[in-house]
Amino acid sequence: NLYRIVAEAQFVAEDAFRDYYESFEASYRQNLALAVESGEIREGDCEIWSWALIGMTVFLGMRFALWDDERSIEETANAAADLISSGMAVPGK
Repeated sequence: NLYRIVAEAQFVAEDAFRDYYESFEASYRQNLALAVESGEIREGDCEIWSWALIGMTVFLGMRFALWDDERSIEETANAAADLISSGMAVPGK
């Protein structure tokens, strides 16, 4: 139900809707920056990466948890983690 509440907020309380996602982004960005500092991930645009990760989590959650739960959460999370860690490029190209 949280997905529906947040989605509706963009029409009735746009400031709250934006604040909701901006607070998530700030936390994501901070954690990504810490991961860069500790050598866990490479340097990059942590703001862009944060919004990309938020987009993935929101839409994967809606698609595979809210709309249809035929796939397990583990399968969905593993596929997303593979995309994040390996990208889509063919290795060596």
